[in-house]
Formats: sequence, structure tokens, C-alpha cells
Amino acid sequence: MAGISPEQLGSIERTDISILTVPLPRIFGVFFNQGRSPVLADASVRKALNEAIVNERVVQMILRGYGVSIDSPVPPHILSLEGVRTRPEIAVAQTAYTDESLASAKAILEKGGWSYDEASATWTNAKKQELGFTLATADAPELVATANAVAAAWQELGVRVNVQVYPISELNTAVIRPREYDAILFGEVVGRELDLFAFWHSSQRNDPGLNLALYTSSRADTLLSQARATTKPEDRESLYLEFAELVKDDVPAVFLYSPEFIYAIPDELKGVRLGALTTPAERFLSAHAWYTDTEKVWSIFTNQSQENI
Repeated sequence: MAGISPEQLGSIERTDISILTVPLPRIFGVFFNQGRSPVLADASVRKALNEAIVNERVVQMILRGYGVSIDSPVPPHILSLEGVRTRPEIAVAQTAYTDESLASAKAILEKGGWSYDEASATWTNAKKQELGFTLATADAPELVATANAVAAAWQELGVRVNVQVYPISELNTAVIRPREYDAILFGEVVGRELDLFAFWHSSQRNDPGLNLALYTSSRADTLLSQARATTKPEDRESLYLEFAELVKDDVPAVFLYSPEFIYAIPDELKGVRLGALTTPAERFLSAHAWYTDTEKVWSIFTNQSQENI
């Protein structure tokens, strides 16, 4: 009855179990450090990198369909409870791109003043800068697989991408905290209150802040501060929707997916319902309502109980 990964799910042979899924308040994406990498400071480059990736294919490749593709830092709002669902029948994609997405990305680069040299297989701009950078991530199976899939798409575009994998402790101390990366594939856990301030306000660009894209926008700062201060959920949602549009236009990151928590339970266990989870352990909050057997109560005892009330 533990949470399982999409990869583990594919190897389950038992037929007496059901799969429950519920969205997690987490997003994963590639965050650009424009101050460290001059080529990533070019808006046309960031837009082309974003255009090259087909997020739905990444969800198929890495999560086997157990996730939601995203295009902003705001996790998808799923307010209703998730019920039992069958395993999705998905033709798993082999690449994170399509011919159409690459063609569109190339057009963006060319319009932005970049030229592709077939002989050297490199993009260069008027400043003779070559289009290439390093992509850092943590040594976790899904993150490494995602980084390789995304890098392969960009390499197919003609961008030189070097994936660097670090143990999570080293990534935190030697890469994230000093902001020593060109681009980083990582996740953000926004929590139940959906507070994005720590991840995107300009005051959080340096350690111990979590603004991994070092994003700066006075309008975004205002929206984030107002969203944090308001007590009205509808106002917060409206503010975050405007914030999301700002980020989409600026492309400080390539947003990829929001994963689902996958829970396998035996068919004999009844009454299991999963609401919105912040951590996997919260699935036990309704454990008092779970059961395996029921007993018939004679009506005489029911009537006596009611008379004694």
C-alpha cells in the first residue's frame, strides 16, 4: 500500500489491485540562469528552447502518463477528489520533440539573429557566440531521465547541451546555493497554500531564496506580494493567473510537468479516498474510514440503539 513510481507501475503483475492517483502540488522544469550564461539571456534562445519541447511527450516518456503537462509555474488546480482509475493506455513517446516543434524552434532562432552552420553543426549569433550550455540536475532516476530527454531534443535542434548530474546534497551546496549553473532541471514544492513568493519574487534570487531562475520583474513582485497577503482564494487565483501570463512571456524557465502521486491498493480494501496531498504521508489522514469487511446488524439492535438515544 505504498506510493509507487510510474516505472514500478509498469512491472506490476497482480490483478487484484486498484490504482488511485492524485495530483501533487509540485512542478518540474528547467530554470535558466541568464546572468551566468550570455546565450540564455537572449529571449529568442529561451523561446526556441521552450518551443522545441512537447511537454505531453515528456509526461508519456518519463511519467507514463501519470502527470500533467504544464506551461507556467502555477500547478494545475485540481480541487475534486480523484477516484480509482485504470492504468492509462499510452503509446509511450520515444522523444521529447516532434519535427514540427523543432521546425518552429529553428524559425524562432533564425528570426532572433542566429545562424546554423551545417559543417560545424552549431548555431552562432552576430557576436560569434555559440549556442550551448550545461544542464545540471540531481542524481534521481526521473530527473536524470527527464534531463536526458530534454537535452536530446535541444541537441537535435543543434544546441550543444552538456548534462551534469550531481548527488542531491552536492547539488544543493555546490550548485544551487551559489547559483553555479547555466540551467538546472529541478522541482518546486509549492504546498497547500500555493505560495509562489519564495520561488519567484526578485528578493529571493540569492541563497537562501529559491528563485532558481533569478527572475526579476517589478510587476511580478507586486502580484506575488498581493497573492501572499490576500485571504480570498478567488483573488489569489486571479493574481496568479496574471503572474503566470507574465512568466510565459518572459520565459525564465521551460516548465515541463506536475506529477501525480500513485497509490496501489488491494481490491479488498474499501473506503479509500485521496484528497489533495502536500506530502505522500497525508494519504493516511482518512485511514480511519478504510475497511475490509462489513457485518450485517440485525434491525432489533438498530431499533434498540435508536430508542436509547
